Amino acid sequence: MAAPPLPDTVDGEPGTLAETGAALCAAVTLAVRCAPANVEVVALTRGARRVHADDRVPATGHGLLHGLAPVLGLEFTTWRGIVDLPATPADDDLAALLRALPEAAGVGEDLLAVRDGRALAARIEPAPDGYRPELPVRPDGAYLVTGGLGGVGRAIVADLVRRGARRLALIGRRPWAELPKAATELV
Repeated sequence: MAAPPLPDTVDGEPGTLAETGAALCAAVTLAVRCAPANVEVVALTRGARRVHADDRVPATGHGLLHGLAPVLGLEFTTWRGIVDLPATPADDDLAALLRALPEAAGVGEDLLAVRDGRALAARIEPAPDGYRPELPVRPDGAYLVTGGLGGVGRAIVADLVRRGARRLALIGRRPWAELPKAATELV
């Protein structure tokens, strides 16, 4: 099933990205659910993952399918994963795909991207020594911090304020009377 490109306008008409993306996700879910126990299902997408800095990732239903993929892996034993090909795959990309599928099954990879004739998997790497991310904080912006009155949330709030945030909305689960003193002092 092919995902259509992003529409030129957002007018709520039938056939919008949300509607077609939901239909694609429903169709893939149904195919996985109906697959016989001895069949493994792999979904192929094109251009849905940004791998290199110059990759363009248009909004299509394929992106929604990548969000659904981990859930399919938890729910269905027939689901083997999702592989994203370049928007315009070359012969070496297709060869890499065919090599990667059996290898991925052996090591439990359920998300691959094929680029430049190589199958790639995401990996978390340690940050370099001394790395301190400084995400931009605007004094005229508004920031919502869920769990903002818990221990970690209070540290995040303090950092946002230190960096110039002035309008914050803090949300927590506990009633006011059950909050620790450090949380009530923050507000």
